[in-house]
Order: sequence, then structure tokens, then C-alpha cells
Amino acid sequence: MVRKGRIVAAATNEAIVLMGEAMRRWLPEDRHVCPECIGGYLSVGEVTPPTGFNFDEMRNRAVPREE
Repeated sequence: MVRKGRIVAAATNEAIVLMGEAMRRWLPEDRHVCPECIGGYLSVGEVTPPTGFNFDEMRNRAVPREE
């Protein structure tokens, strides 16, 4: 779901991606986003994984970046 400019896992509040200002205007706070749709949102280029994370498409979540 959308919380504070992020798409997060509703159950854990874990940040999946951070949203840019333009995306925040059309994807409102508390909106539920289906996991299958997240890849489409990421392709917009208006979202970024949290600092130190990459988006793992297989697990459909942000994971710590391997150094």
C-alpha cells in the first residue's frame, strides 16, 4: 500500500520503493497496490528503491544491495 510517499508491504510496513513527487499526485496515500502491478509502477521511472536496496523482481520486494 502507499504510505508516506512509499509503496510498502501492508503487513510489515517494509518499504518496497520510494515515489517521486509526480507519482505521489496520482497514486494517493493509503491506496492498495497489487504485487503484480508494482513492476509496472517501477517502469515509470518515478520510483527508486530505498537507499542501500535493489528491487528483486522474483521476490517483488526491496532487498539489501550486495556489496
